[in-house]
Amino acid sequence: MNLPNLLSLSRIPLLFLIVAALQLSQFFEGKAAIITALLLFMIASLTDWFDGYLARRAGVVSDFGKCIDPITDKFLVIGVLIGMQTVSLLPDWGLWIILLILLRELMVTALRQIASYQGQILSSAKDGKWKAGLQMFAICLIIVAQAIEAQESGLASVLDQLGLLLLIGATGLGLTSGIRYWLEYALKRRHP
Repeated sequence: MNLPNLLSLSRIPLLFLIVAALQLSQFFEGKAAIITALLLFMIASLTDWFDGYLARRAGVVSDFGKCIDPITDKFLVIGVLIGMQTVSLLPDWGLWIILLILLRELMVTALRQIASYQGQILSSAKDGKWKAGLQMFAICLIIVAQAIEAQESGLASVLDQLGLLLLIGATGLGLTSGIRYWLEYALKRRHP
């Protein structure tokens, strides 16, 4: 197991710590728990960039890494969004965003599985990486808004709304990239 793959896998325990911190933020006064959730999420998000960078630089890009990296990204984003929904950091309609993201991710993962049965490894496309980056940035903005809410309610509201708009945009980008992914795969199957 190389360092890039360990960094990818680190997002799984980090997810549970982030959700625990989000849950704790509902029971304790002060902002320590929400700030902890934010810092842990930022660390987990940075591992997404850093694992790929290290793998390419050290020349240790592996099939395992190509498969596990997008799975742990999906697990992180969806898990944190669910955690945010349970503590009301997202509006009620946020559930629909989570379901759309989950649908897209399951469909793309299914496509990757089908391709792997055919001996192909499908790596993430550029627009999929943009989608993941936007999702992670949007989540950070929404959590930051919660962390500063008491001190600066106007700024908190702006950051929260911007985070929600970016999350909607990232969801739209994810859906269109997922459809494009399937169409490209279908065309390759017809014309190898």
